[in-house]
Amino acid sequence: MTNKSRRPESRRRPRSKVSWPVVVEVGDRVLHGETLNVSPFGVKVRLDGRLQDATLAILHLNPPMARSVDVHAIVWRMDDDGPVFLFLRRAPAFLVHTTDNRSTRSEWPDSGKAKLTFSSSMWSCL
Repeated sequence: MTNKSRRPESRRRPRSKVSWPVVVEVGDRVLHGETLNVSPFGVKVRLDGRLQDATLAILHLNPPMARSVDVHAIVWRMDDDGPVFLFLRRAPAFLVHTTDNRSTRSEWPDSGKAKLTFSSSMWSCL
């Protein structure tokens, strides 16, 4: 058995590979898919269809051990395996913990439905 050394993460923002159900609302269309990875600033989603760059969407993320979260996002780019969405506002705290690999069951919000709104824009963080 060979022991391959892993290359250190070279991205500016860490991503966590997760597979969560997600519903994407684009205008009057509703698409169902699953997340491929998340970061504090966005998410990559596997969908059946393609979306245009710069398309506005509402994402309904459904992590298994947390309440569902609704976030506004824009299609940043289309990759072969699905669209990459950039959150238009600050990411929910549990996503930041997820990408820091610090999430524990006690850090996740209670189960149920939450509509999150944020007062400060993430644009000031870039």
